[in-house]
Amino acid sequence: MVELDEGPWIAGNLIDIDPDKTGMALMGRRVKLGHKLFPGDRYSGGEAARPLFSFED
Repeated sequence: MVELDEGPWIAGNLIDIDPDKTGMALMGRRVKLGHKLFPGDRYSGGEAARPLFSFED
């Protein structure tokens, strides 16, 4: 989850990181918000956009 500058929190996917090689060092780092289209599957209503985060360097 990420806290936006505007105040609310939003859940999404963090890209370019191996979750097995990280830990609490992620806390407090700034990210950029984007999106990605994910294909639908047999249980969904089709293609959907999801929030996507990448680190600001």
